[in-house]
Amino acid sequence: MDRLDAFRSWFRAGSDQPISAEERAIALRVGLNLDSRRMRLVLPSTALRSVHREDVKDWESRAQSVHADGSPGGGGEEGGFLVANEAIRELEIALLRFGGAREVSTVIRTGTGGDLPWPTSDDTSNKGALLAENAEHTELAVHFQSMTLEAFKYTSRLIKVSVELMQDSSIDFAATIGRLLGERLGRITNEHFTTGDGSSKPNGIVTASTLGVTGSLGASVTYNEIVDLEHSVDPAYRNGARFMFHDDTLKILKKIRVPQFSGDTTGQPLWQSGLAFRSPDTILGYGYTINQDMPQMGPGSPSGGDKSILFGQLSKYHIRDVRDITLLRLDERFAEFGQVAFLAFSRHDGDLLDAGTHPVKYFINA
Repeated sequence: MDRLDAFRSWFRAGSDQPISAEERAIALRVGLNLDSRRMRLVLPSTALRSVHREDVKDWESRAQSVHADGSPGGGGEEGGFLVANEAIRELEIALLRFGGAREVSTVIRTGTGGDLPWPTSDDTSNKGALLAENAEHTELAVHFQSMTLEAFKYTSRLIKVSVELMQDSSIDFAATIGRLLGERLGRITNEHFTTGDGSSKPNGIVTASTLGVTGSLGASVTYNEIVDLEHSVDPAYRNGARFMFHDDTLKILKKIRVPQFSGDTTGQPLWQSGLAFRSPDTILGYGYTINQDMPQMGPGSPSGGDKSILFGQLSKYHIRDVRDITLLRLDERFAEFGQVAFLAFSRHDGDLLDAGTHPVKYFINA
């Protein structure tokens, strides 16, 4: 509770609201300097990720305020809806599911952002040999390669808040701003960890995976193709393997029936509900992860050639976090307008650790 109170005090410190001695004591107790304009937030290994840095000219130019035009009753979408005659203590935030990539990946954290080379070796094509008595050994070298993780900088983009809104808001505006900044970072990084092309951004798991099966039905998939995708992954990677797809793809998979014998026209569903306590739902006995940044399958989805299903050892995708999230409070930049701006930065990269035997395969629609 002290940490939350200290965060609220730090948020307000950029306005003309006085900070009491008790609030400063609480902040000191948790190690937070209220006079500092920078705060580091620990990024949990299960958290979701960041926004790729764009030109600062694209930042939102308007400030969150009580009234967008300064007149009573105007511009409620800019913040006025938060200041009500009868105080509403909760803010309804529009939700869309994001995430998935970080949930199943291997996450590592480094103290600096220097290039991080990760050595790999594929010796699977080499074998030992019979050796006759007194015969000479032959040499068979081991070859190494390397995957390098960099550190791309992401921003939540600016949120400007008027002093009046900070003073008059009936909700916990500090906690709300912190949550929204983190979710902005989570949405963009999940997108890049999924479909990033590796050009000045992470190499997404879809991009880094290799072809397993090409579909035959356009915006759908058959039971046999799902089985073929499973067996396109080497058995060494199938222990602990998972599927990953968009929720629209799951809807199609739930409708697939598996014939139990010749002439069976009903069959059992390919998708199996986890009926036991804490038992997950499965496809062919494997767990799956919903990732809304995966290409969709089904009517209305993009045209053919979409890599709509992944299968394999998804934990081979490695995400790099550099230090922690940095939250900035810009007290003076917009002070002449009676505004305080908040901004979050973080640094990340990601790529699939593939030594050459392709631990993750994709199904591509015809």
